[in-house]
Amino acid sequence: PWYGFFNFGAWPNDYVTFGVSFGRHLDSMPKLNYADAALRAEIYDDPASVARAWLLPPYSVDGWRLDVGQEVGLNGTTEWDGSNTVGTGNHAIWGAFRQAVKGANPDALILGEFFGYPTLWLMGDQWDSVMNYNGFAAPMSLWLLQRNLDGTAGSINAGSLRDWLQGTLADNPWPVRQVMLNSLSTHDVTRVWYRAGGDLAAARTAAAFQMTYPGAPCVYYGDEAALDGGSDPDNRRCFPWGALEDLPRAELRALYRELIWLRRERSCLRTGSYAGLLADAASGTFAFARVDGAGLTATVARRK
Repeated sequence: PWYGFFNFGAWPNDYVTFGVSFGRHLDSMPKLNYADAALRAEIYDDPASVARAWLLPPYSVDGWRLDVGQEVGLNGTTEWDGSNTVGTGNHAIWGAFRQAVKGANPDALILGEFFGYPTLWLMGDQWDSVMNYNGFAAPMSLWLLQRNLDGTAGSINAGSLRDWLQGTLADNPWPVRQVMLNSLSTHDVTRVWYRAGGDLAAARTAAAFQMTYPGAPCVYYGDEAALDGGSDPDNRRCFPWGALEDLPRAELRALYRELIWLRRERSCLRTGSYAGLLADAASGTFAFARVDGAGLTATVARRK
């Protein structure tokens, strides 16, 4: 009865699967077909749909994170949207999804997972925010830790960091910049402690950068406790509950507490404007300021 929900070349074993947009074929994850009206009703069109029901009592969840959101589309096919390869009709689908979600709860968050150029989803008619790999995690890691997010060697200088950050900030409206999800680690990349090579000073600098840069800082469990981890699944190690008072874990956790307190105390770090102050390649120093009517905070970072 759910045949139309999927994209069959020949039933039952020839079907489009999740992963098509990045060259993979995951047999256990058939790709949904949003050309089917019954499927759209099930996901977001119907008043009792998945997208709406979970936002309402008794569940009242705060929003939706869209895993590999560019995959969603019609008939299992892809198209070029001017910047990215996406599922056919992807932007129209997310526009309808947004109307359904905001109709159920105007304050619900719609957060996309995307590694590339996200602006076409962030014009106020689709997503509210994305996981900010492109505009924070990748450039910060390349400059400060001299590693790509996958842990391989890579490096940019302070001038390139300035240009990358300024460019990605300029890509999106200011309300979007304030809610971009800034993480140092996630389940899809190596951990910041791994890329820092166990260097406490580098991990401290990364945390200070994260908590003062425009956007919404998101701490992946264990980053505050110097949890190591390479590529998936090594980046999903158990939390080190029995060693939290050991150094350097205790020192790093204390810093996170101070930085979170500072961000809550100073409104400029949450919603203030951003200004680049220094990008000195020779000394490996980068500095920026956050400012509003209540004050100014400057962050000065030096790479190892």
